[in-house]
Amino acid sequence: YQIALLIDQLKHDETQLRVNAARQLVPIARALGPERTRNELIPFLNDSVDDEDEVIAVIAEKLGELSSCVGGNEYAYII
Repeated sequence: YQIALLIDQLKHDETQLRVNAARQLVPIARALGPERTRNELIPFLNDSVDDEDEVIAVIAEKLGELSSCVGGNEYAYII
């Protein structure tokens, strides 16, 4: 349930909610598992590049922590 809430907050109109949710990308990715992270979360984040700078900065920071969440170094290129 909490993961669904965080994912919804990544889409929210309020910037601060998106920032807070972006700070939780690693737990979200772990809950989704490697395949769903690769196929759903990463494409969603790629579509978020038009977001506020503050949100993009947090996402960029957290992307570096996601290699283990996408299936390891073998899939790191997806990030």
